[in-house]
Amino acid sequence: MQRDNIVVEVQRRLNSIKTINGYDLTVRYVFRNPESEPSPELMPMSNIFEFPSITIDSKLRRGAKEKPIYLKEFRLVMEHWYLSESRGDTSRDIMKYLKAARIAIFEDGQTLGGLASLVVEEEESRVYRPPVDPKAVGIGHVLCFNFTEDFNTL
Repeated sequence: MQRDNIVVEVQRRLNSIKTINGYDLTVRYVFRNPESEPSPELMPMSNIFEFPSITIDSKLRRGAKEKPIYLKEFRLVMEHWYLSESRGDTSRDIMKYLKAARIAIFEDGQTLGGLASLVVEEEESRVYRPPVDPKAVGIGHVLCFNFTEDFNTL
């Protein structure tokens, strides 16, 4: 399904954030729909949370034998987590991480390599300071994906 392809590609792109690829940091882990809190020893890391898909348009004909084609939309909420060297570096470091995530996700424009018809960054959260470590910091990042689900290709 196209939605799953999109999530896997976002996960792959976040995993590509490495100093050997020209970034200022190396992401250690990217988790999909995790159940546990972020752990400082796993940082820098991202958590990806999937929200429900909704159908915003369809190509349907009553009684037709063709399979449906839907234009759908869904959101991913990403939490990016970083463990800084010092408490004073946390804001600068999490903004560096957010910049790297944006570069990776939008590296080839607003279609995620053609998997989506449009990718829109909807919001970023306030900076989080989780109680796990005084040098740990996080930020939320919300993306909206429009894509076509063609049941003829399933």
